[in-house]
Amino acid sequence: MSKICAMTTLLALAACGAKETDPGRISRDPSGIPRADGGSLDRDGLARTGNESGTRLKVRAYVGDDGSKLVIPGAMHDTELKADCGFAVAADGATRCLPTGGTSPPSYFLNAGCTEHFALVPKGCAKPAYVQEAITGAACAAGSVRVRSLAGAFTGAQVFAGIPGTCTAQPGTVFSSYSDIYSLGAEVPPSSFVKATEQLL
Repeated sequence: MSKICAMTTLLALAACGAKETDPGRISRDPSGIPRADGGSLDRDGLARTGNESGTRLKVRAYVGDDGSKLVIPGAMHDTELKADCGFAVAADGATRCLPTGGTSPPSYFLNAGCTEHFALVPKGCAKPAYVQEAITGAACAAGSVRVRSLAGAFTGAQVFAGIPGTCTAQPGTVFSSYSDIYSLGAEVPPSSFVKATEQLL
């Protein structure tokens, strides 16, 4: 009988000291915040394998009154420029967090030569400081964008569609009925924006 009791005790102790290997179990980090996938959380409640703020770029998230947090996918905030930004290939070929705001339709222009793009801002909305302009031309530059400032409002009667050498006049109301049209200002140097490198984590 004593041998049976001793064996039972040893088995119980071994069970207590065994590590939990059930992948379906909920784990907790040192702060006590649970993660169903077993990962750890940082002190801000964001997954360490997900988005993290840096010294200049900050993660944007919805924070509920009850303490809940939901990261806004792909959205960062540049505290130096005081503008939201997203990662894209800049004019220098590097991936950078480029300011988001108005849009610049790639096939529409202000001049009859179809060389000068313009920016569209939803009617009644504040004028953003920057706009992204698609770069066309060499294959290596395809998909990259340059960032330009916005100049004054455009009030002309027509815009132009097409490509350089083949332009067609279009009534300005194509856009002005729902958007404000702005001329583009100077290009902002790519080095003004935070550079990023793609890594495997």
